[in-house]
Amino acid sequence: MRRRKRSSGSRDADDRSDPGDSGSSGNCGHASPADHPGRSALVAAPDLAYALALRAQRKARRRRRRELAMAAQPAAVSATQRQGELAQARARAHLEAAGLVCVAQNLRARTGELDLVMRDGEHLVFVEVRERRGGSHGGALASVGWDKRRRLMRTAQVFLQTLWRGPVPACRFDVVALEGEALQWVRGAFDETGNV
Repeated sequence: MRRRKRSSGSRDADDRSDPGDSGSSGNCGHASPADHPGRSALVAAPDLAYALALRAQRKARRRRRRELAMAAQPAAVSATQRQGELAQARARAHLEAAGLVCVAQNLRARTGELDLVMRDGEHLVFVEVRERRGGSHGGALASVGWDKRRRLMRTAQVFLQTLWRGPVPACRFDVVALEGEALQWVRGAFDETGNV
């Protein structure tokens, strides 16, 4: 039996047919679109590129919201974290005894962390709690330097943009410094520009 030679440029009609078309003899074992119900609708959609782009945009928006949204930190694990948690509880009790109301605590974002967010009348107060065992390196208040103040301001902005509902109230940045048994509360430790 002789094989028919084909030139490389010519193709049979069967070979030109869609590989997914089961009606042709040259389907090479491919399934028909009827075997894949969602596939034919996807391929036939004239706005497929638009639908895929819209889906990618929604996914990116959700990812950005998750990254910006702040979440409560997990429970403390190490001894240092437990000690920090106790210091925050002590500072919170002191502030609540002074009439402030806790809005949130231990909030973390990519920009930094907020120890306590409190309400003091019409003011929203972002509180940084610092604890030092001794004052040999400047003490707890001195540990809130320019970089830390800048991170606190950025994280406060993220909090106001993502979690705060309603008009933005007047804000204040306070520091509670703990050194041994001594507790020092500095109201308005720095302003919105980071100046002391």
